[in-house]
Amino acid sequence: MPDENQSRIDNLEIQLAHQGQVLDDLNELVTRQAQRIERLEGQAKALYERQIDLEETSSTDVPVTKPPHY
Repeated sequence: MPDENQSRIDNLEIQLAHQGQVLDDLNELVTRQAQRIERLEGQAKALYERQIDLEETSSTDVPVTKPPHY
């Protein structure tokens, strides 16, 4: 019986060690994804601001006319 209990304890310790490694791996993955999301959000914001600047500097004096077939 004591050997059976020790075997169960050993198996639980092995599982716990594997779960700890999985948690560390997941934490690293989430951290990298958060950094990537922040970078992509910054790029999206820069593109948005660039688009706004282009719209403001583009010519808005284009007259609205009917096409020749009207």
